[in-house]
Amino acid sequence: MSALMLASIKGMPRLLQQLHQHPGFVQKEATLLLHKHARALISSSSKNKGLIQIIPPASMDRGVFGTAAKKQGETKVQADIWKVYGTPGDVYAKLKSKDKFEAAGYWKAIKAKDWATANRIAQRQGLPQVIDFTQDDGAEHKKRRGPDGRVKGKDKTLFVTDPRYVRAYINLKQRNVGMLAAALANSYDGRFGSLAGIPAWISRHSASWGNAQITETSTSSGSRIRLLLNGGSLNSDLQRFFNTALRFRLAVMQREAPHALRAAAKSAGLLK
Repeated sequence: MSALMLASIKGMPRLLQQLHQHPGFVQKEATLLLHKHARALISSSSKNKGLIQIIPPASMDRGVFGTAAKKQGETKVQADIWKVYGTPGDVYAKLKSKDKFEAAGYWKAIKAKDWATANRIAQRQGLPQVIDFTQDDGAEHKKRRGPDGRVKGKDKTLFVTDPRYVRAYINLKQRNVGMLAAALANSYDGRFGSLAGIPAWISRHSASWGNAQITETSTSSGSRIRLLLNGGSLNSDLQRFFNTALRFRLAVMQREAPHALRAAAKSAGLLK
């Protein structure tokens, strides 16, 4: 985004001509406007959403934002983790379709927490054994995740004795929802004013997934602001999100710029 774009905004050339004797004033007001919309591009509480409002776990295409986006992210985390881990009940269901007698013995051993006997029965039928989740502690989930953080494949690859540990692990990982957006919030140093509209489930993160940089360069002809968000394999999607948020923001600037500059000039006594 650049303050230099003001000259191309509809209704601005005539106004700028009226103010041609006050270039310093025009540049100052343009920079203030740029700062206002730069922070709104990062995060906004208005219907014209900022990046923090539209990047994952939000779904721009499906119109899922805010608290619904948080819930969507948590649901995705849960579903992904259960793609990886199975329970004794899953092994029992496979076993029952093969040998009902063996299945009965297996389930009796499971109820007695006789894991050694249960695993011998499963092994005889070429089925997976169950282990204590603490022996894995999420390693299988990490192994199955692709560069985009999503679990690859549909088949469960590790079976655990007690699903309560998996549920506790899911709860732990669900707390990470919002960490990509937190990269923007955490990198912002308040230079353009306070950000609006950041949900508590994003602002709670002191750490972040990915990293962001916000830089401003000023010259005699105007200011430019550069926003960089690195989300690894998500970068192609992030560019699309950025383009959408920027399109929202430019449309608002187009409408606001002439009115804001004219009002400021009248207040300063530069226009009648």
